[in-house]
Amino acid sequence: MGQSHEQWFEQAEYDLGTARVLCDAGRHFYAVFMCHLCLEKAAKGVYVVKTGRTPPRTHSIPYLIEQTGLELSEQHAEFVLTLNRASVATRYPEDLAKLQDEFPLSKTQAVLRRTEEVLGWLKEQLNRR
Repeated sequence: MGQSHEQWFEQAEYDLGTARVLCDAGRHFYAVFMCHLCLEKAAKGVYVVKTGRTPPRTHSIPYLIEQTGLELSEQHAEFVLTLNRASVATRYPEDLAKLQDEFPLSKTQAVLRRTEEVLGWLKEQLNRR
């Protein structure tokens, strides 16, 4: 089956830690990218638990969560959609200066906080098998 849900969540936590380090180092849009990676991996961990299958090779957090049958709160859903869109720009930055301006420290810290909230929610879903 590939990686266990524990492995997915271990990697998600590691990526969140990396996001914090990058934020502290002033590498804000890369911190946002790592937040996306964190939730993508956590969603894949939930996918493994809920479906018993290897997760699809996708970067779409909303798609992964939808495939598990879970429903995000409206607030979490909006954040996940926003983070998903930001991920594309951080993966393929066309204008580095513009991207750096788009993610100042305060916005990046907010993304980190929201990522922690959604990660916590995803972990809670594991207990509701």
